Amino acid sequence: MQEGESSGSALLEKKSMGNAKDNESLRIVRFTFEDDQKIVKYLIDKKAILRIQGPSIWFEMAYDKILPNRDASTLRFRFEEKLLAHIDQYTDDPTALKQFRAFKPGTQNSMDLN
Repeated sequence: MQEGESSGSALLEKKSMGNAKDNESLRIVRFTFEDDQKIVKYLIDKKAILRIQGPSIWFEMAYDKILPNRDASTLRFRFEEKLLAHIDQYTDDPTALKQFRAFKPGTQNSMDLN
């Protein structure tokens, strides 16, 4: 074996090891029930249920890092696609439940939810 060949395969090995390490950092971290509760509690505590249609509350939630490593769009998607249909599992506050249930994803104006 020539000297250049062995260093070349060592370089490939390092590259593939680096890629494996990069892939580990990209693994999917699933939401837990506690994560879901934090999202709902945040919206209730901030009196922000009427703001869930717009982007600002989701950016605030991400900025406040209630769930580190989750961005605004991920938080919003989780809420709209998974939590909203089962909102009664996360709160028993009748006023909050009424406001949450009035929300329809894709509506133009959340102010109609009073």
